[in-house]
Amino acid sequence: RQGIFGLYDDNLPSIYDKRMCNSDDKKGSEYCKKSSLDYMEIVIHNTNWDTGLMSAWILQIFLSEILGVPAKVGMDNDTVQASFYSPESAYSLSRTPYAWSALTKSNEVNGDCSITDEPCVNLLPEIWIGQQKTWLDFEKQKNIDQVIGNGRIGKISWFVPAFTSTKYPHLLTIHGLSNNREELARRFKRPSTWR
Repeated sequence: RQGIFGLYDDNLPSIYDKRMCNSDDKKGSEYCKKSSLDYMEIVIHNTNWDTGLMSAWILQIFLSEILGVPAKVGMDNDTVQASFYSPESAYSLSRTPYAWSALTKSNEVNGDCSITDEPCVNLLPEIWIGQQKTWLDFEKQKNIDQVIGNGRIGKISWFVPAFTSTKYPHLLTIHGLSNNREELARRFKRPSTWR
């Protein structure tokens, strides 16, 4: 019988019984196995914000449990182990928000981050629009593939407590906030000066 992803059910136990080991796992770990695909490890950047780390974990799980590809999260010289499978369960954010130079290093070593001691990643899980100039430059230089969306939409918003919005409804829009520094300082207490 043919199963998911075009694989035959006979092959599924050998692929799905354990996740693939990564370079952070101890040798002989009972929780993982060496990839039979002999595929090089994918290193995913953990970013320095929550959703980036969670995206990295989702990618790590998909690669190592579904596709049978070894994957780790985090740059060795940057943070303690950031892997989803870390025995310490570290919620470890990177000190580097966007590891552009580490992506370049990945290209220099043909994607094999295990052969360098310098920061090296194969994948940035999240890039915000403020980085557009940088990613376009990297695309032009052929340092990265084309940046595509992952289906999620992010936005930065202004949140006002319900009691404040009821008492001061004009503060719910940009028009009510604009040119109103003194009132904002009185209502929200800080910042007291805006420049």
